[in-house]
Amino acid sequence: MQGLFTEQSYENAIIELFEGLGYSYIYGPDVNNRDFYSPLYDEVLIQSLHRINPNLAENAIQDALYKLKNFENGTLIQKNSVFMDYLQNGVEVKYSKNGEEYSDICYLVDYRNPNNNSFIVSN
Repeated sequence: MQGLFTEQSYENAIIELFEGLGYSYIYGPDVNNRDFYSPLYDEVLIQSLHRINPNLAENAIQDALYKLKNFENGTLIQKNSVFMDYLQNGVEVKYSKNGEEYSDICYLVDYRNPNNNSFIVSN
């Protein structure tokens, strides 16, 4: 049947579109250590946070990861709003270093240097 558009053909078209924009494609089931309850690709996220925030202490990166994975209670709209704020403005983190408390911002996206970001599409 010619012209039949299925979910798989739609998915493949979207993947091709993103690949054309420079995204890397990773087949979802091939993602290592995958948590099926989380949309985050932890392995790449952790590497990206270190690359984008090279001067942040490890415990600051871990605080940001914790906040990304553990949103406070709220409606879906409220949670989306918090996540968008994280994407646009970074995550406020607190950490200790040499017995002193510090606070900083952990950025999820490098808007000044887009090549510093990871662009991945997955199904």
